[in-house]
Amino acid sequence: MTEFKVNCSVSRKDLYEGEVKLERKTGLRDIVPEFELIEVSSAQSPVEVSTQLEQDEFEFPLFSFAHAEVQESNEDEANKANYDESGNKTELQLTKITLRESPCETFKQERPQSYYFARYSKEELTTFEESAIDYDTIFKDAKIGPIVGWERSSRKTVVDITQCNEEIERAILREERQRRARPSKRQRLGKRLGAEREREREAKDKQIKKLLKKKFHKRGGKKNKKSTTSSKMARISPFPK
Repeated sequence: MTEFKVNCSVSRKDLYEGEVKLERKTGLRDIVPEFELIEVSSAQSPVEVSTQLEQDEFEFPLFSFAHAEVQESNEDEANKANYDESGNKTELQLTKITLRESPCETFKQERPQSYYFARYSKEELTTFEESAIDYDTIFKDAKIGPIVGWERSSRKTVVDITQCNEEIERAILREERQRRARPSKRQRLGKRLGAEREREREAKDKQIKKLLKKKFHKRGGKKNKKSTTSSKMARISPFPK
């Protein structure tokens, strides 16, 4: 890849006062400024790429506070730090840190062609051809005309589409009216209260009837015996019993 750099210097005086001079000059050399071409390669060398990869991934003592700090100048202290209390040699645990970005996984989701295009077998195509009506057959049958004597026959059936649709709509409306919809909450509460009040009214009517019966109905006996004329006449009657 090549990059072009243009080196030119323009003063404020040339911008505002140089218009008249440019008009008077006719040569292109005076108008076009001088510039030089410099080629710059943007491709990185393999050494730079390898160093960049090494910088992206490195080892680092993450939990280094558990180990003693080792100085290169003092070898005795470094040897002591590498051994624990029992005398076993300990290794400095390093954790690997990577700054590289994981490559993005691309998933290719495609539907099969059968989702978009229908493929029929030979048997299905033959059934379609047999059941379908061809363009030529329509015009061929149209030239035949009506059957002789069809108007007089009792077998003829003429269907009026508008009348048929009206009957269907009437039937649908009848079904919707007959369909029992669920009553609302207020209607259900009112129905329940009405049933309770009817039961209370029936109980009150029964109680009133019972009280009336008790008041006007008296049992037979000496206390409640009625002295009527019929009983006296029965005693005085001359006819023997």
